[in-house]
Amino acid sequence: MGSDSSRNYSGVLRHTGSEDLMTSGGKFVCKICKGVYKHSHNLKAHMRSHTGETFCPVCNKT
Repeated sequence: MGSDSSRNYSGVLRHTGSEDLMTSGGKFVCKICKGVYKHSHNLKAHMRSHTGETFCPVCNKT
């Protein structure tokens, strides 16, 4: 069971293919908008902007 946003996020990850998220320069690139991130966790957080997934301001959970 997951929220619609978690299913959307999973779909985005499947769509982008995790194997080609990192460029040869060691940067992580969003295949949707070409945003570049130094760390994979920053790219994962950014991907939420494409799915509309948000966090609770009180408990920081989705």
